[in-house]
Amino acid sequence: MVSAIALALFTLAGSVDVPVTPPQLAVATTGQWVARAVASDGRDFLAVWDDTRPSSFGLHVALVRGGVVSPSIALGPNDAADAAAVWSGEAYVVAWLEARDRFSPTFTRVARFSADGELLGVVEGLLGVKAPQPQSVALAAGGRGVVVAWLSSSGIAVQLLDGGGRVTAESTIARTSLQRVRLVRGGGGFLLLAQKSQRGVVAWRLDGGGAPIGAEVAVTDDTLTAGTYGAATFGPQLIINSIAQGSFGHLPMLRTRIVDFDLRGGRQLPDVLVQAELVNADLTCEAGCRAIVSTANAFVNPAGSRTAGVDPLRDLIGPFEQLVAGYSDPPRLAWNGETYLVLSSGVQTLREIDCDASLHPLAGPRNVVVEARQQAHVAAASRGSSALLLWQEGSGYEATDLMAASFDGQRLSAPLPLARSVVASVAPVAAAADFGYVVVWAADRTVKALRVSDSGLPIDAAPLAVGNLMFPTSLGVAIAGSTILVVWNDEQHVLGRRISTNGILDAAPIVIGDGRTPDVASNGTQFVVAWTAAGSGGASATRIAPHGVTADSTVFGFGPSNGFPPHVASDGRDFLVVYGASPAARVTRIPASGRTLETHEFAANLSSELAIGGAPGRYVVVGTTIYRFFGPSIIDELDSSGVLQSATATSWTNVDSAAVAPLDGGRRFLIVSSREDDHDPWNLPRRVFYRIVEASP
Repeated sequence: MVSAIALALFTLAGSVDVPVTPPQLAVATTGQWVARAVASDGRDFLAVWDDTRPSSFGLHVALVRGGVVSPSIALGPNDAADAAAVWSGEAYVVAWLEARDRFSPTFTRVARFSADGELLGVVEGLLGVKAPQPQSVALAAGGRGVVVAWLSSSGIAVQLLDGGGRVTAESTIARTSLQRVRLVRGGGGFLLLAQKSQRGVVAWRLDGGGAPIGAEVAVTDDTLTAGTYGAATFGPQLIINSIAQGSFGHLPMLRTRIVDFDLRGGRQLPDVLVQAELVNADLTCEAGCRAIVSTANAFVNPAGSRTAGVDPLRDLIGPFEQLVAGYSDPPRLAWNGETYLVLSSGVQTLREIDCDASLHPLAGPRNVVVEARQQAHVAAASRGSSALLLWQEGSGYEATDLMAASFDGQRLSAPLPLARSVVASVAPVAAAADFGYVVVWAADRTVKALRVSDSGLPIDAAPLAVGNLMFPTSLGVAIAGSTILVVWNDEQHVLGRRISTNGILDAAPIVIGDGRTPDVASNGTQFVVAWTAAGSGGASATRIAPHGVTADSTVFGFGPSNGFPPHVASDGRDFLVVYGASPAARVTRIPASGRTLETHEFAANLSSELAIGGAPGRYVVVGTTIYRFFGPSIIDELDSSGVLQSATATSWTNVDSAAVAPLDGGRRFLIVSSREDDHDPWNLPRRVFYRIVEASP
């Protein structure tokens, strides 16, 4: 026995956990990403966004090349909630502001990246003013280099940066009560713009080094405006647009003004009515002029973003078209000479859309930052050397999907969604059949069943509605002969319903017992259903014939349990029920006939979920822990009567669930678990891993 145990320990411990999908580094499970800037070197794009999660708060950048996004680089906090990016001709330059607290100086940051997205360095500056709250930043390249404008509550600092991002010249404009600074090239230098507390836009001319030329000029009137404004140059002219705020008796209007580079004169284009939800204006003239209007509060008014053509020669603005649908903060965009990249925030993601010169989508949207969707509630069933893995996958505000992947004995297929919007609190289950598998899950207050092929693709045109859900806690499914038995619970009872293997439902559900958390297994000729009894909370079980009649006049009772669900499996002849007890987990053998039970304890100090799989002559039990202070999880091999043969501790902690499926007649076992992701230092997303273990001889 010692040598067998030693061999089993070696084969189990030597197994390797494999993720069902590749782990992602530095990804999120909650929070929101907000688009801040996009720049292009004429080929690729640099995307800049804010991550508002406490775990990685601040500014992040990534290179987008041919639709492929590089791993993001974290730059640090962005207290201004604003950032700017530009291609200097030699490197990408990113600027943002940071105030460590209300009474600290305002720090400025300038980062440089190569054309391949490599971080070349970060320069920290200091405006030297003791109490300004950082508000806005703008960048423009041309003239004698890169010019940056830093706006705070004390005024605007305009700086000329050298090739390393350091300040070589600085001018200060002592002008307060301004918002949203902008910089554009024009007139042999630059044009600096800012908004006067939502009432009109003022501007200054700057020379090629960023020094002001002349005085402040009001380029729009003082009409009360809403949200952000846009500015761009078209030939020798500056175009500014904003949305006049709606009020009683006045509808919100998009207002567009055109002035020459000397900031004098100008003309007003006809106002255009916009939806009340669209309050942010922007403008691009890199490939023909397009106006962009967006929502201000995307959670309350998810109107997305719209775009319209602007013809400065004929003073026309065309009809609006959808640019970004649904949830969206104001998008950011850049032109690389062939396409626009539009960067926008979505629900729990940051997306990019490739567009043509008219901002018509060419493809997408694609995710730039993808949340690591939490993977939980695993299930597995096997046929010979192959198996089917199931798990739930979802995150944040998105619906939970039921995912499936097939195992061919060596490798796992690409996961595919088997069902959408499933009940996240109820784990799916599966059983093997001659045609493939039966999968059962909960959705729309209904227990649903679907026959699928070996590859996990549906056989049925639509799932069967097996029963109604009241207060479900768990599901079970098994097959004996040509009968599929699905079990679940309502508020008080354990229910079951038969389905023929050709997909025909029995007339009505049957009441199996009083309690909750049911599970079911088959030895090929009959079923055993196990559950947590009502009142006492102990584990109970009964045998059921394929025609639906209970074989036992009284149910089996196994004494008190620790409240976690019992699970049952068969070795092809008898059954083994595993359940948590105190101070050790227990297994009880139920024979195919007769009422003589055999109970064994096999794992001490186990206080969480259990999973079991059976094959001729042996069982494998996986015990999992919810919290790390409960200790490691275990993989135990038991003989056909439930006596412990070998025990292996794993490195798993904080496990949601596990499943066991025998392969090759029990020579190997597939073990699936959902647990904290080793690759995530914050241990936020749960991931599904699988391993193959060899049974002892």
